[in-house]
Amino acid sequence: YVMASLHPMGGVDWELFKKHLLMLRDANIKNLVIYLFYPPQISDVNKYFSWCDDHNIRFYVRRYIGEYAKKTHPQASPKELLQHILSNPKTIEYGLNLHSPAGNKCSAGKDLILVHHDGRVSYCADIDNNNLGNIFDSDFKLSNNDIICPSPICGGDYGLLHMKDKHYPDIPNLLWHDCFVAQTANITGGNNEPVQYPHRREIICWMKRNEAK
Repeated sequence: YVMASLHPMGGVDWELFKKHLLMLRDANIKNLVIYLFYPPQISDVNKYFSWCDDHNIRFYVRRYIGEYAKKTHPQASPKELLQHILSNPKTIEYGLNLHSPAGNKCSAGKDLILVHHDGRVSYCADIDNNNLGNIFDSDFKLSNNDIICPSPICGGDYGLLHMKDKHYPDIPNLLWHDCFVAQTANITGGNNEPVQYPHRREIICWMKRNEAK
């Protein structure tokens, strides 16, 4: 599947983004939209979610890690987001408490890759200067092997999904992300234990509360 990131650093051309999402859907390629819960664009989430919901495209929000307006996030994030982060022990270990992933075994490049706008492929966003080829090349293939992470930091998705250690299953059977909203009721972890994400109706309730503020 393709995780299509609507990210402020990439610039937001919503009309072109929608066109590409529909192109993927028409080609029977599963896709979902990642929306960074960055403070300046929190209020815009409603219009993006509504369109994705109308077109039956899964939409979820990622936590923002960093400084904004002299506040540290995600610690200063809304209550709903913090509740989800603190409910998932893997998110705490890899998303908050991991000071450096360097030296740990990771399956980035094998099970998940970062694809740039021009087709260049990297292990992940934190070592995106490492060009593994181009997704448009006919002979491009994913790696068969894990890597030893060379990055001093981990943005989250790769650590949460792909960092390998004795505490967690190697790879989840289905999606297991650090989102706090998801349009599905049937996400499970690596041992088929249910992962309790808010369902669509709860997303809509949250948006109504957000509008009221």
